[in-house]
Amino acid sequence: MSVLVGVPVKDCAIWLSRFLGRLEELEDVSRVVFYYGESRDPTLAILKEWTKDAPFPTEIYEDPPMGAVSSDQIAPVYQELQEILRDGDETHFLSIDADIMKFPKNLIHLLKKQKKDIIAPYVWVENSVPPMFYDTDIFRYRSCRFHPFSPPDLGKSFEVDSVGTCFLSSRAAFLSVKIWNPYPHRSFCVNARDGGFTVWADPRIKIYHLNKPPLGIFPMPLEAIERKPRELWDRTPYIKKNNSTVNVDEIPNDRIEALVWGRISDDDKDFIYFK
Repeated sequence: MSVLVGVPVKDCAIWLSRFLGRLEELEDVSRVVFYYGESRDPTLAILKEWTKDAPFPTEIYEDPPMGAVSSDQIAPVYQELQEILRDGDETHFLSIDADIMKFPKNLIHLLKKQKKDIIAPYVWVENSVPPMFYDTDIFRYRSCRFHPFSPPDLGKSFEVDSVGTCFLSSRAAFLSVKIWNPYPHRSFCVNARDGGFTVWADPRIKIYHLNKPPLGIFPMPLEAIERKPRELWDRTPYIKKNNSTVNVDEIPNDRIEALVWGRISDDDKDFIYFK
């Protein structure tokens, strides 16, 4: 088994060294490709310095098309990674975000031994009290979002609708599937399933995403987007609306909930959770 690891990077200098330290320990890696998006910090300098002594072959691709290193516009990056994999001989592709701070060094082995087309670990928020599942934006089970505090847990890997943040894909699945914006991870998984591949998640395999709010960073989750009008919730007391700022006190509670958990397709439902 040989594995190409793809890592989008952008404006992550604050925590990038922590991620790279963990990446150095990752087993079963054949090659790592970083896709660098134009940053306002020394992300690129840190990457270039690290590659001098990297424990495996490393490539950096800069300036992806359309400023694509962002959560809702990253499809061109994956399309480029598909071509890179196509030109290589790796049997698998591992996608992992650069803000994953903790993951087992045998992560690839743990995922690969499940023998699935596409499989993801559970993504938790680092040092969160109470423990919180991170990727409620993308993980779906039976058309429902994963609950942030009680995500589905069957005690074994199980088939799901979609995954993101980190996943292992077979070469055949990754190269066969079309990916598009603005929902690249969901389109990848939906198109994979339509193409006869299966998508799985394993709650026993846990990785931990950077807890950004303590650093003063408040991400705007893709799934907080409402299509008409396009609005984003940034986990602050305000909602950004058409490039303006609206105080949440001026918006009815039911409207806020619709903004925060706005469905991205007609079949999306509320959270699913297991007690």
